[in-house]
Amino acid sequence: MFLRSLFLNKTLRTLFILERLSLNDRVCIKELARELNINIRNLQNDFKLLREYFLDKLIKSGDCYYLLNRELFIKLFKSDS
Repeated sequence: MFLRSLFLNKTLRTLFILERLSLNDRVCIKELARELNINIRNLQNDFKLLREYFLDKLIKSGDCYYLLNRELFIKLFKSDS
């Protein structure tokens, strides 16, 4: 129940999706909805927002998404320490 309430927050959910995209080859909406125990529609809206931001770098295939170039994406979030 705690996990579900945590991911009802759109910001935390979006950050979680970004983390998943950086770590995995693809992220599928139905699978993620089951895992997080949340509504598929919420995730569809989250991915719609992410696609508007990342444009052609976030590719949709069926109900799954993947990054065109994961290495470049990871560099966006990597600190230069």
